[in-house]
Amino acid sequence: MAFPNWPHDGPTLFPSIRLRRSYMSEVHSRLPDFTKYRLPEMDEYSVAVQVLKWVTPGTQYPELSPPEAIDDARYANDYLASVVAAHPDRFLGSAALPMQEPAAAHQTHKPRYV
Repeated sequence: MAFPNWPHDGPTLFPSIRLRRSYMSEVHSRLPDFTKYRLPEMDEYSVAVQVLKWVTPGTQYPELSPPEAIDDARYANDYLASVVAAHPDRFLGSAALPMQEPAAAHQTHKPRYV
């Protein structure tokens, strides 16, 4: 596949991005970490503060029922709050919202986690 106005064609455009098992294993070990890797790397690259968020599909996964979405959002937000509380000068949190249930999403959005 050719990309218009790009100097290279598709697969060779970003060859280092290809997801290999060894790379994904490393990613899976680092994503939930906040102290062993993340804080030292933030210091190394002069990142003062990082905003943490549970990303897609998160609670927006179409197969989740409203009660499941509410439960997942509560679990993710409580975990996020504990990480932010442990390092309030380094991390901020953006809450997961259970959009399947608008009233619960509104309650979740109230500023109680930061």
